[in-house]
Amino acid sequence: PWGCLSVVLAQQVTVHHEVTGYLGKKVVLPCNIALTGPDVKVSQVTWVKEIGGRRQNVAVYHPMHGQNYPMEKNSRRIRFLVESLTDATLVIEHLLMTDEGTYSCEFATYPNGNEVGTTNLIILAKPVNSAEALEVKASNVEQPVAVCTSSSGKPPARVTWQSRLNGNSSVKQTNNSDGTVTVIRHYTMIPTQEANEQQITCLVEHVALPQAESFPVQLSILYAPEVAIEGYDDNWYLTR
Repeated sequence: PWGCLSVVLAQQVTVHHEVTGYLGKKVVLPCNIALTGPDVKVSQVTWVKEIGGRRQNVAVYHPMHGQNYPMEKNSRRIRFLVESLTDATLVIEHLLMTDEGTYSCEFATYPNGNEVGTTNLIILAKPVNSAEALEVKASNVEQPVAVCTSSSGKPPARVTWQSRLNGNSSVKQTNNSDGTVTVIRHYTMIPTQEANEQQITCLVEHVALPQAESFPVQLSILYAPEVAIEGYDDNWYLTR
């Protein structure tokens, strides 16, 4: 999907106010202008991104000079959908987290001056999720017995444990260099013999997932077997 409902800005330029894209995928930023009369002429179309308070030209089309992509000159990752002075729809391939931000679609018109529409691009990253038991020895000290990991999501995933056992959980979030977040949630309890092979479930919820993902985990708690010697009468000899 391209985003939310279209809004008309500056009375003539039609854009999507907000567009959602996914890390590594393609996104389309629609932008069109409706000319109010035969005397209105468009001389150039430009996409501008606001970066840290500065304005950076992303894509420019001029009928004499052709297309130009100042922000990424040789990557071919960014392009106009068509070569037109009334349709400035922009395509961005292989989305990066750094692509997120505010984009302005600007038509240089005569005699009206610049007509502008603004789109906010939001980048989501679908996390990779897993859960496993941690093999521990039975004891009377509370310790982690299972771990659930949601890697490289944006925004961070919501990770919870579902259990009928008398345990607790703790969570740690790590900000990755690419702008994604990894969430690790441990399940902790006093590991008893009775808890061995009991099942608990990790639930991962994220806006980029069509539905919550669940991961059943069977606990693995090691314990010493109970040994009973029968028939011992204090009178064992080799000759018996």
